[in-house]
Formats: sequence, C-alpha cells, structure tokens
Amino acid sequence: GVAVRMMAHAGALSRRGVRVVVATPDFLPPGQRGEPPQPIPLPGVEHVLLETAWMPIYRKNFCMGYSIANLRKLVELIRRVRPDCVHGTQEAAMQVLVTACLICNVPLTVSLHTDTTQIAA
Repeated sequence: GVAVRMMAHAGALSRRGVRVVVATPDFLPPGQRGEPPQPIPLPGVEHVLLETAWMPIYRKNFCMGYSIANLRKLVELIRRVRPDCVHGTQEAAMQVLVTACLICNVPLTVSLHTDTTQIAA
C-alpha cells in the first residue's frame, strides 16, 4: 500500500543524502487518550506526527485531522525545514497541507495511491 511505498521512497532518498521529513497521522483514534503507536523508524528520516481523524465514508482508515493544530504544525515544519517542494498523498484533509504550502509559498505535488475498491469492501 501507500505506506510501504512512501517508506521505501523516504528511505531511498535518505540513503542518497536527501533530507527527508515524513508527516503522518499519529494513528491515535479520535477521542482516544494515551500515547499514539510509535512509527517504524527509518534511519535518517525525521517523522512528524499529526492529529488523526477517521477517513470520511470508509470509517476504517485514518487520515490527517482537519484542524488548526495540524495547520500550525505543518506551517512550522515547512518554515523550519525550508523544503524545495512538498509531496503529499491524496487524503480527506488535503486542504490543510495545501493551505500550509500556500502560506509558506512552497510548491506542492500530490499523488493518488488509494485502491478505492479495496477500501470500500
């Protein structure tokens, strides 16, 4: 799936000396308290966790939460890292990432990896 592909891309870029920062949902279900699951570490890759929401309609997958907190975190991250571009995958709260990139004047490229027939099953 998309997570495996993104981890492979991030790892390969890092091994080539590219600074890679990955921002993902924290995978802590909305309303649940406690520590979120720890992401699988990738050597040389910084991992930033964002608030999580259930994916609309499917309700069995997570996406980034649509929140001011996530917008603020992304803007701070982009300003700190100063990337040449940002890559995002299509998801329900894409407007948050788009807004952060617009605020920071950084190009955004988006890719679609979802097998909607599998998710809807």
